[in-house]
Amino acid sequence: MAKDKSNYDYTFEPLRNWNYKKIKVDPLTAKENSTLYVSELKSLKKINQKETGIEFILDENNTYGDFVSLLNDMATAKQEAYALDLEKT
Repeated sequence: MAKDKSNYDYTFEPLRNWNYKKIKVDPLTAKENSTLYVSELKSLKKINQKETGIEFILDENNTYGDFVSLLNDMATAKQEAYALDLEKT
């Protein structure tokens, strides 16, 4: 994206300034915290406030299993829209 701005609308950039609840996902803990994450997603959905969301923060110590667990949580919570920010956070 840094070189080609033509796909700007398909990136996280238009959403970056929303009001996000930040949840740091400690390595190897996403699956055991799934109930909490699904609950947070459903609560936010129930509030239905514009330009809000949850930012699950992963780092280089998280595993593929952590990532897949979060994707499963999105499906369980029936969260149909989400974005991955691979460039900045």
